[in-house]
Amino acid sequence: MNIKEGNLAKLEKSTLKIAKKKIVPSIISDSKGQPLMRMGTGGRFDNFFFWDTAFTTIWGRYFLDCLPIENSLDNLYAARTEEGFISREYNSKGEPIWHHNHPIAFSPPLLTWAELCLFQITQDYFRLRKIFPYLKTHHDFCTDQYQASDGLFIGDALGSGMDNLKRYPNSWNFSKDGIELKPEWVHSMYRPHINKLGPSHQFRWNSQGRWIDLSCQMAFDAKCLSEMAALIDLKQESEHYKERHERLAEIINEKCWNEEHQFYFDLGYDKQIIRYHIGSYWALLSGVVPKSKQEGFVSHLSDNKKFDTPVPVPSLSVNDPDFSSDGKYWRGSSWHPTTYMVIKGLEDNGFREKATEISLKCVNANLILYEQTNTLWENLSPLSPEPGNPSQPDFCGWAGLSSVAIPREFLKE
Repeated sequence: MNIKEGNLAKLEKSTLKIAKKKIVPSIISDSKGQPLMRMGTGGRFDNFFFWDTAFTTIWGRYFLDCLPIENSLDNLYAARTEEGFISREYNSKGEPIWHHNHPIAFSPPLLTWAELCLFQITQDYFRLRKIFPYLKTHHDFCTDQYQASDGLFIGDALGSGMDNLKRYPNSWNFSKDGIELKPEWVHSMYRPHINKLGPSHQFRWNSQGRWIDLSCQMAFDAKCLSEMAALIDLKQESEHYKERHERLAEIINEKCWNEEHQFYFDLGYDKQIIRYHIGSYWALLSGVVPKSKQEGFVSHLSDNKKFDTPVPVPSLSVNDPDFSSDGKYWRGSSWHPTTYMVIKGLEDNGFREKATEISLKCVNANLILYEQTNTLWENLSPLSPEPGNPSQPDFCGWAGLSSVAIPREFLKE
């Protein structure tokens, strides 16, 4: 499968055009008191999000002359709490939607990675020295707040970013171990919506849940913090976070790896939850998978009963009873951020051929869909190049990962 350079150039140009339409005022101002501009989330969202900003940075760094990427990151830092916590979502005024007492506010901690990606372009050591304390404090706060006694991390389905992926087995005890999302922990603009939903596992936290993705993402963040500290000559800090990464890797392999299934799983009540979902592949990018486990772990990406679909990579295994052929959001859809994560993890661990194969399928599917609809979508159906159900158009936003970052980083000779 080959993709013409002209088609890629057209797709990239269209991505930039859509992204520019989404630029909006931030909560930070210039020296004259005028608001600086930031990237929008994409689709119909007015709020700004932690992990959307991180993923937009990864592709937007190639257009720093016309996209306010640094402002978008600084916009999040300006919204952090006195304790240094950066929430998953804010309204346009910079008010957090969720309180950090509930892990619904705990977003995948990917800003350090995003800043290192940006640094590859800018080589701005001054910026690294400025933002390192923000990133370090946020990581340490999340460790204190959300790390369980066994060393893994607890989370909420919505907070993890994979909104409606069913993480909790029906047998779990929410009356004993669950914590309701209290009204005072939700911004007033969202309370009517939450009240309308009523009791829902999507907005409840079970203290026995241990998420493989969040645990790996925290390990990855520690790894990135170690790298950033080394770049700015903070040797003691670099060693500290290197050791934290190594310790988290040990815990994840001890508790989440299943030798029989050759896969990493979520935990609950000290038992592995045998459900194959895309979040497990954060283990590859985070550098916690030993060489001896990599072949078996990666093999699931070539299994058409699991993750080998025409549009890569589905958020849920095809043979899962909750898998939906049209995606049903995080119950099968192919998402730009997680597909990029898988490809990058493969590349970093020496699986170049597989990374290229998935990249070609991904870019081709997005190109076909763009030619049919003249826009970029939030997510795609896993079985054919169609919008997922549901999926928002003009999602640029993170759709630029598939139209810009993947072609530039993995399909160039």
